[in-house]
Amino acid sequence: KAIAAIDEGLAASPDDPRLALAYAKLAPRLRDRAEGEGERRAVGLLEPHLESLPRTPATNDVRMTILFRLGDQHDRLGEYDRAFERYTEANALSPRRFDARAHEAAIDRVIAGWTPEAIEAAPRARRETDVPVFIVGMPRSGTSLVEQILACHPGVHGLGEPPDIPQICVALGGGQSGPGAAGGQEPMLATPGAINASALEKQSHAHLARLRKIAPKASRVTDKLPSNFMHLGLISRLLPGARVIHCTRHPLDTCLSCYFQYFLAPFPWSFRLEWLGAYYTQYRRIMDHWTRVLPDLPVLEVPYESMVEDQEAWSRKLVEFVGLEWDDACLRFHESKRVTTSLSNEQVRRPMYRSSMERWKNYEAHLGPLRAALGME
Repeated sequence: KAIAAIDEGLAASPDDPRLALAYAKLAPRLRDRAEGEGERRAVGLLEPHLESLPRTPATNDVRMTILFRLGDQHDRLGEYDRAFERYTEANALSPRRFDARAHEAAIDRVIAGWTPEAIEAAPRARRETDVPVFIVGMPRSGTSLVEQILACHPGVHGLGEPPDIPQICVALGGGQSGPGAAGGQEPMLATPGAINASALEKQSHAHLARLRKIAPKASRVTDKLPSNFMHLGLISRLLPGARVIHCTRHPLDTCLSCYFQYFLAPFPWSFRLEWLGAYYTQYRRIMDHWTRVLPDLPVLEVPYESMVEDQEAWSRKLVEFVGLEWDDACLRFHESKRVTTSLSNEQVRRPMYRSSMERWKNYEAHLGPLRAALGME
């Protein structure tokens, strides 16, 4: 029905790029067409708009979106060099810049400030709670999949990607120290010594009250804002008893998948391969640090590849980790009617699939800058 509506619109308004973009989004779902037919038609609909659109700041966003969609079509057609060319053109149009050295310096300050001694001396909220579950990791590492599996459990409410923890970080004195979140800067709390006990208690109470208001009957509420990996120290003081699920994926697959996305949030580090490698490196540094200095914070690491290979075993581990009884609904996550607003909204409506594993091998000839930034040369 959607395709029929788009075709009707194209007949009436062939110069509207939004219709071509909508068709390109739906092309992979055309199972009744010959293989590649939908993708090739999408390419034919999209490419003329690159020529007809005026090259102005006002059309830059549309041009980038078209180029990302063209990359997707060529990728699905197995035309990997052409796909990479289109993705690179799209990323090059972004005016955003990422200062890798400044970001590394910000992570240095957090690591230097959050020592075991400083954490032990810092205030801690009085109320322990097992309601909050944080799902963290790099974008495109499986966070949406993990939340969807858990949210199918009758005792779990999936909250998506709320800005709560970054906002609390700012309220408690966290500075805008590193690129990442909406607005271009991810707040970081450089030391727990600056936390005011009264303010911490107030923020903890308000956050738990908000969770209870949103999901009054839920035993667990998940927050899958990936960049909360920056704030695990704060979470350990703010919400004692909270659990953390850390989603991991092969670094090349993770970074390449980010490079192929036009994120809803402005991630400046995603527009260059070398920036992606630098950001990924610092993500691993801070996660390794939290593992060393927060032994009392329960963390389950979930490798994406292992989850794909043995969905049931890892689904059971997830449910056990959050302290709930098993429910078979967690195996039918793709049947859920729950609304998912992240860029993985289509993937979580499909049964588990393996095509995203080792995808980087299709693009190996282009990954020199990324490998160098990751130290994988």
